[in-house]
Amino acid sequence: MQNYTTYLTTFYANLGGTTLAEYVKYTYAVPTWTKSYTYLGDGMLSTISNASGAESTEFNHPDRLGTRTITNQAAGTNSKQTTLPFGTALNAESTTLTNKRFTT
Repeated sequence: MQNYTTYLTTFYANLGGTTLAEYVKYTYAVPTWTKSYTYLGDGMLSTISNASGAESTEFNHPDRLGTRTITNQAAGTNSKQTTLPFGTALNAESTTLTNKRFTT
């Protein structure tokens, strides 16, 4: 996927329709790993990100509608996305904005 603002290309490693990792091409013909996703069954357990050479792990805590709370133990942070049924975001009541919505 080409970002026409930054002119960076993002590549996604998929298996059976599930995204396992993301790579960004910062220099010609050299993709750099930026994110990995860990799953248990159909649910995402964690996201490992590589920002400027420092790895960070965020853990997902799903409820019956999908991921609503995300924690980062190393940074000591947590965030919550509040939605109405079927995924309409309630941004005023959320501590973070995410594109993850109603998943079932």
